[in-house]
Amino acid sequence: MRSVGFGKAVAALSVMGMLFAAVIAHTVPRYSARYEQDCNLCHFNPTGGGHRSTYATQYLVPDEMAMRSLSDEERENLSPEISNSVTIGADLRTFFFSSDLPLFYSSDLDNPLISEDFFQMQGNLYLAFQMTNRISAHMSRGITSSFELFGLAYVLPMNGYVKVGRFVPPYGWRLDDHTAFVRDFMGFFPPGHTDVGLELGTYPGEFWFNLAVMNGQNGSIRDANDNLALVGRGFYRTNLGGVALGAGASVLRNVDLAGERVAWGPLAYLHLDPVTWIGEFDVSRTDSTAGETGKSWFTSHELTVRLRQGLDLKGTFDFWDPERKVDSGQRMRYGVGVDVMPYPFVRIDVRMNFYRNQAGAEGMAFDDPRYLRHRDDYNQIVGQVHFFY
Repeated sequence: MRSVGFGKAVAALSVMGMLFAAVIAHTVPRYSARYEQDCNLCHFNPTGGGHRSTYATQYLVPDEMAMRSLSDEERENLSPEISNSVTIGADLRTFFFSSDLPLFYSSDLDNPLISEDFFQMQGNLYLAFQMTNRISAHMSRGITSSFELFGLAYVLPMNGYVKVGRFVPPYGWRLDDHTAFVRDFMGFFPPGHTDVGLELGTYPGEFWFNLAVMNGQNGSIRDANDNLALVGRGFYRTNLGGVALGAGASVLRNVDLAGERVAWGPLAYLHLDPVTWIGEFDVSRTDSTAGETGKSWFTSHELTVRLRQGLDLKGTFDFWDPERKVDSGQRMRYGVGVDVMPYPFVRIDVRMNFYRNQAGAEGMAFDDPRYLRHRDDYNQIVGQVHFFY
């Protein structure tokens, strides 16, 4: 493996910024572990992400997540409800990227052109229309083509719901880092990460279950074949002697014009204050219409240590093997950083990632300069300022 000197760049990740071009806000699963609650504690969407609940906006964020609390006067003016039945929200994320990732090349391939720039990753507006106590409609629209539109009805037993519309399939952890390998290589990277369909969910005791029937055409308005995709997830959480534990699994099956894909894998969390770990492992098998079979696997992990309210140290690890049968260009990523919320609704995240890539993945044109970024080792630092409501 060839390593490009980190001295060529000081601050991080230029190219990933372009890949972030269209995005919908995702959730922060470590909060689910810390509070030992379902995702709908903080989000209108029962599977997490996007528009935050009124409870999260008025109480959790200002009282329990930010360093600085609100004054009485500030708290009186804090209300996401613009009427008895309409609630608003927003997400705005600005990044600064710089990296020694050799993506852009001059005629001399040994001299990559390194760029550093700001990037407006996200600008989302959320609207929730509460028709009755059980039925609501939700809209999320960003500055690009990313969006979610769905109706939600809590009409099933055991706090169960029905969701219909366009949304992110209920698979794995809905991480806020879209470059995490379990999101990227599963195809849940914006803007092509939402699909149209029907989802059912229920919460019997300490369990939760989600099952969706969808077109199987992420990012497309219409289906291109006569088959439907099935996506499901089940999870159980408990507390043993002060240690919060949760474990479950996801499964996906989709048949399209290219062939059949089946994916599955466990997800879990562990929390013993002030330490929180979340992880996911996935296997993906594809059987193409040409008769070719491939099996890859990938995993992502996050470990955080809460130093004080509103301040977390964070470490991450990701691994991807694109073809289990051959020596095929495995990819690893290590990350370390700090996540701070100095004021309510303002979050600053600074992280350094180290990519270590094995050369020679079969089936990919690794002599083509466009793919050299997957062959070389590189390092990156990314800084994010996130305003949310």
